[in-house]
Amino acid sequence: MRNVLVTFVAVSALVLGLAVVPAAAQNARALLQAADTAVGASKVNRIQYTGTGRISYLGQNFTTADDWPRVDMKSYSQTIDYGSKAAKEEMVRVQGNNPPRGGGAGFPINGEQRGTTFVNGNYAWNLNAQGQPQAQNDQAEMRQFMIWVSPHGFIKAALAASRQWASTGRRGSSMRRICSSAWSPGFQAR
Repeated sequence: MRNVLVTFVAVSALVLGLAVVPAAAQNARALLQAADTAVGASKVNRIQYTGTGRISYLGQNFTTADDWPRVDMKSYSQTIDYGSKAAKEEMVRVQGNNPPRGGGAGFPINGEQRGTTFVNGNYAWNLNAQGQPQAQNDQAEMRQFMIWVSPHGFIKAALAASRQWASTGRRGSSMRRICSSAWSPGFQAR
């Protein structure tokens, strides 16, 4: 998980560096502030994404020559509250006109299948089919990570971490890095 975070931060820094010109002449905090001004991340406290589409299930194909089985996503909604480090994700899946082939993942789906997940700090839970909460605390770190890799969340976390800037130089060059425990409860600065 830590390698995924490092890779994401490196790629995001590169993209932000190319998007905000002239990045080479600015320090990292100025770059993040420019990105914040462009996106308005510091003004966003809460955001909701909604949509519809299809879901395919990796590795659940009937044979290696078949496509992954898919179902229709009748509705999808994710609400993120950055201040409380909380998120709620809701989706409704239906079989649709997709052939019910594949192994597992509850195929075929009869009627509507609802899924609701939550995270708040170090705690995560799902609602089962009867609407009862089921603890999923082993998922809290990943769900927090997804909050902080959203466009606004990434900038917010990086700006919050800017108090921990470290500059190092080697052979006349300088490098700036961000160390942060703000990304997720499980990531600690070292």
